[in-house]
Amino acid sequence: MKTAALFCNKFCNIVFFIAVMVSLLSSCSEKSTPERTIQQFQAALNVSDYEGVLDCFEPKVKNGIMGMATIAGNFLGLDGTALLDMLPFVLDIAAANNEYLSEDVDELENALESIDITVNSVQYNDQQTKASVSVTINIYDYSQDDTINMVKVKDIWYISS
Repeated sequence: MKTAALFCNKFCNIVFFIAVMVSLLSSCSEKSTPERTIQQFQAALNVSDYEGVLDCFEPKVKNGIMGMATIAGNFLGLDGTALLDMLPFVLDIAAANNEYLSEDVDELENALESIDITVNSVQYNDQQTKASVSVTINIYDYSQDDTINMVKVKDIWYISS
């Protein structure tokens, strides 16, 4: 009896583990689309997630920005990634000592939180490797129509330079 209960317990744990893994893998394998990349970009902007924002840009753009951060960090004796990670903190410290800058930083944070990007249409090139995405960007009561150019790299859509 004890052996049967032990077997059932192990079997149930294995089935549960497999179900969780299938669920996780299927959620991670959503096909990349220009619309999803723009949603991720907006979500990262809304919470001031600069790393998340950079992840939405094609690798050469992200690498270029990281290279510039590394050069700037070298002057300060810091790692480039650390420099970018510290940016919100440094702005808060600077704003705490300057009421005008404080208002600007608060306004910027509020604007980032309120950004809403609506995808109106997507036009692909013949090879389906580039796309022009017509969007409407809303910040508070301000609205602007614009085009975001995108590129597909290794089956992942990125905002291009």
